Amino acid sequence: MRREDRRAWPLWAHLLMLCLAILVPGIALVTLALWNLLSAERSGTVMRLQQAVEHISDSVDRELIGIARIGESLAASPLVQEANFSAFDLTARQFLGLQGWFVILSDPSGQELVNTTLPVGAALSTSDPQRIREVAETGQASISDLFYAQGKVALIGVSVPVISGGRTASVLTVAVPTEIFTPLLDQNVGDLSWVVTIADRQGRIIARSHQHAESVGKILPEAALEQIKWGSAVRKGIDEAGTEVVRIISRSAFAGWTVTASIEGAQLAAISRQGWVTFALIAAALSCLSIALAYYFARRISEPIQLLASVPLREHSERFPETGLAEANQVGAALVKSLKEIEASKERYRTLVEAAHDIIYTTDLEGRFLSCNAAGLEALGYSSEELLGQPIASLVAGAYQEKLDELTPTRDGDARSHIEIGVIARSGEERIWDVSSRLLHDGEGRPERILSIARDVTERRRAEEALRANEERLRLALAGIGAGVWEYYFDTDARTWSPEMYELYGLKEEDGPPGREEILELIHPDDRERIRAGAEELIKKGGPFSAEFRVCRPDGQVVWINSRGVIEMGPDDRPLKARGIDQNVTATRLARQHREELLRTTAQQLNELRSLYNSAPIGLALVDREFRFQRINKVLADYNGFPVQAHLGKPVWEFVPDLRAKAEPLFREVLETGEPRAAVEISGETKAQPGVQRIWMMQLYPLKSADGSVTGIGIICEDVTERKTAEIEQAHLAAIVDSSMDAIVSWTPDGKIRSWNPGAERMFGYTAEEAIGQQVGFLVPPDLGETAGGFFERAKAGERISMETVRRRKDGTLIPVSVSASPMRDAEGHIVAVSVIFRDISEQKRREEHTRFIMRELSHRSKNLLAVIQAMARQTARTSRDLADFQDRFTARVRGLAQSHDLLVKRDWRGVPVAELVRSHLEPFIDRTEHDLTLSGPGLLLNPEAAQNVGLALHELATNASKHGALSNPRGRVDIRWSLDQRQDGPRFRIVWRESGGPEVHEPVRRGFGDTVIRAMVARALDGETKVEWKPEGLVWTLEAPTSCLAPGSSLSAGIGEGMADNLQAIYRWWLVHRGKAGMLPPPEIVDLDTMPKVDRTVLMSLKNGTSTQSWVLNTDREPLQLQGSDEGELLTRSENELMLRCVDGCVEYARKAHMPCYGWARVNLDGRPVEFERLVLPLSEDGERVTHLLNAVVIDKAA
Repeated sequence: MRREDRRAWPLWAHLLMLCLAILVPGIALVTLALWNLLSAERSGTVMRLQQAVEHISDSVDRELIGIARIGESLAASPLVQEANFSAFDLTARQFLGLQGWFVILSDPSGQELVNTTLPVGAALSTSDPQRIREVAETGQASISDLFYAQGKVALIGVSVPVISGGRTASVLTVAVPTEIFTPLLDQNVGDLSWVVTIADRQGRIIARSHQHAESVGKILPEAALEQIKWGSAVRKGIDEAGTEVVRIISRSAFAGWTVTASIEGAQLAAISRQGWVTFALIAAALSCLSIALAYYFARRISEPIQLLASVPLREHSERFPETGLAEANQVGAALVKSLKEIEASKERYRTLVEAAHDIIYTTDLEGRFLSCNAAGLEALGYSSEELLGQPIASLVAGAYQEKLDELTPTRDGDARSHIEIGVIARSGEERIWDVSSRLLHDGEGRPERILSIARDVTERRRAEEALRANEERLRLALAGIGAGVWEYYFDTDARTWSPEMYELYGLKEEDGPPGREEILELIHPDDRERIRAGAEELIKKGGPFSAEFRVCRPDGQVVWINSRGVIEMGPDDRPLKARGIDQNVTATRLARQHREELLRTTAQQLNELRSLYNSAPIGLALVDREFRFQRINKVLADYNGFPVQAHLGKPVWEFVPDLRAKAEPLFREVLETGEPRAAVEISGETKAQPGVQRIWMMQLYPLKSADGSVTGIGIICEDVTERKTAEIEQAHLAAIVDSSMDAIVSWTPDGKIRSWNPGAERMFGYTAEEAIGQQVGFLVPPDLGETAGGFFERAKAGERISMETVRRRKDGTLIPVSVSASPMRDAEGHIVAVSVIFRDISEQKRREEHTRFIMRELSHRSKNLLAVIQAMARQTARTSRDLADFQDRFTARVRGLAQSHDLLVKRDWRGVPVAELVRSHLEPFIDRTEHDLTLSGPGLLLNPEAAQNVGLALHELATNASKHGALSNPRGRVDIRWSLDQRQDGPRFRIVWRESGGPEVHEPVRRGFGDTVIRAMVARALDGETKVEWKPEGLVWTLEAPTSCLAPGSSLSAGIGEGMADNLQAIYRWWLVHRGKAGMLPPPEIVDLDTMPKVDRTVLMSLKNGTSTQSWVLNTDREPLQLQGSDEGELLTRSENELMLRCVDGCVEYARKAHMPCYGWARVNLDGRPVEFERLVLPLSEDGERVTHLLNAVVIDKAA
């Protein structure tokens, strides 16, 4: 004992160490918390810097996107679209130059078209061709790196494509100075010492928060470039001045630029240094103070404890000496008293142990029973013979088998074990034993057996579990209801509070329970006097009490307290003790107030619901499970035509029998499923109005009891007969509006479009989503000078308006329209909208303009015609033999002139196809049974003046041929060809009249009016040249004139005569479809007799090196025929089976060179039978450019 005392520490040392054990971890935790705080501060600084960098990066992207939107607006400028670059250059300099911005317009190769960074008139060059081509190819905006204008102005450029005709025509670059980014840096950095830099993709500085002007154009430090290369967001490094910094980078998503920010490491270290110094001083002061106080109080405690420890060593101690520690005095007195009682009770304890009901047994070292007292045998239910020798493991419950080893104490020394195990009695009941075991030794000290004392603690354990459960439930109950327990002793003024009481009153537990006056001060002033008076009265008479009052907590919160308890009185009717439970009933009180308010509100709502039920504009009713009316409002009763009281208690079908077959299945469905049915439309008749079909919209919902069973059905019914009729009418009207070709639009009273029919979409190009919500004037052209609001206000005032004006489509084109506006009124007559109908009068305007043109042209032509007729009359009279001769010749000439006029009138004076003009003038002079006539040439239109003059010449030529030339002989032939010949001074129109097969021709001696027409008149009128050759085999007349004689719009299809056969027109349209919008010639592979339109003859001509070959493939009646011969020979032989058509080499040559179709017509006499045919020559190409094949389509009329 003395050696142990010398090794043991004194109590004050333990207390001192206890203080240190508390203080040192506390200081360590505070140190760790401070370290985390300072680390968080450093991290927060870095994070704020990183957020600022990302914000600047996003701001840079938004700035660049804004510049790109400006570039797109400039790209859509009409000046750019119309390629008016000089005007665009001037406009850009005027408007963007004020901001220091520039515009560069380049073609897709990078060649500059406009550059406002250069002086006006300066030579343009190629700028950044690779990026320009990328923008042109992708059609996406692109951001340039830093570049300089005129070698000194630092700029960046935003390039956008200029779309024209569905393709990128050019690229527009908006160049802005780098100074536009400095405000972004100033807004985010301010007066902070952060250094923020914006760099382009090459690492060149575009903007910098400090020393911007000196830094622009320089390359970022190597450390920053390395960080950008590896994509590190935050990294320590060295700046340009050699200072250690923390650098943060962020890459712009739109431009691909880099934003970097850096802060000196010394600034971050200063944050930690100041915190650590302050903490070290405070920790040192607190440690010294804690050690001093711990030492002082440890001495105060250790001395009484040392005296207390010496009590058992003193013999015959009568009393314990008084010390300064009250607890030590009490323990010392009790210890002295206990020592005396121990001596007196030793004998009693020995007797109790021997008579104890505990189970005492012994086992060998293997765990087999050697002996067991009666209490054990009775507890297990075995006899001594049955139990002895049985291993104890066989009685241990399965859950306790792992504790078997603990039943046997160690075999070394005087070891013991103490465990709880479960054993199975013979009856099968499991009992809990508290077993204490000790190893017994023989006389030589060797382990011999094990002595165990077991106590059946089954009931105790159960009671303890129940007690713990009850205590836990009580604790949870008190905590759940916000209650605390208190006691007060009147004689000593001592009081105790549970922890919940402090929380209830908002006080600190370390301050101890407050006094009565302090408690009264906490009570709300409005309740204080009532509680004071009630408390004084209770103290006088005692007994149970209950009170509710408000407490004003120190934190300002007001809570309701319910205090219940009892005051115990002494024999002299003086109060001894008070105890009670205080509960926070704020929620209950508020709930009570809320419930009272809810009851009042519910009663009010019930009255309102009852009033609403009776006055609702729709039918309402409740029926039971037999569909008898339990409640019905007047509206539904009026639907049925009977009073409300007449319905109650009677089935629904008694009033509306016509609806039973339709409605009863729905009612039963709601009863069976318990699910409502909404928007049920039903129709039928009522007894009140037999023969009148009405339509109702019903909603059925189940009425449920408290247990969820369906007790009836609620009915909401609305008569929608008029509404349905109106909907049908409205649907009809909407169908008319949707199918109308006119634009039908309605405006709200505040001037916004609220409806836009498909006709408006087709007319103006805006979809309904784009148009609805726009103001009334968004279709009015800005330069029209018309205010759309004017006639809108007139229509809104109730006036019906009709007018003709111009409106603008989405694509910017103008369209003439007639406008009809009228107000739309509701049922009360109030104007709720304005309806406007726009009708496209473009065709009407064109017809009116054309009519005016015809009238002007008619006036002009009439004068010319009269002059021509007068000249014809004079010339004819001069060369006529007599009056009859004059009449015949003059009438024929006027008739020929009239034929030209007929063709012009038929084509609205827009021009006449050459083929039709020739055929119409030759038709009266040709014997359909004898003469051969061939005409061929491209599709060309002669203007009205040329048509009249050429028509006169053709009439004179035909008249001469019928009298003296080829048409006077049955074997005569007339061949007429026209073409566009390419000359050095441009293309010229050429037409040749060639006669053959007639009598021998001699140049006439006398010149008449016809000679004047074909030689001078037509040449002078067309500003051309004529040539007349009197060859023996026949007359040859040639006219050449400039292309001004052709009508405007003399296009590919304009000159194909309207009289062309339908089959040839189908072939021509088929060729146009394969030609496509790109204008590429179709390949010869398209010639498929199974799919192409059918004609009488299809001839495919193959060309080599641009000339026709000697090989022809002729398909006749869908059978191929191979012919050999010259392209100037005959295609069709004069036989009964095959009609061989002469090849018109001029038409073929024209189609080959001009890459355009050519049309031909002929009338021939075959073995005494007249045959007419039409021919269309279409160019084909294997590569889409060079003509390699010609397709000849022929239609033959053998009955001609």
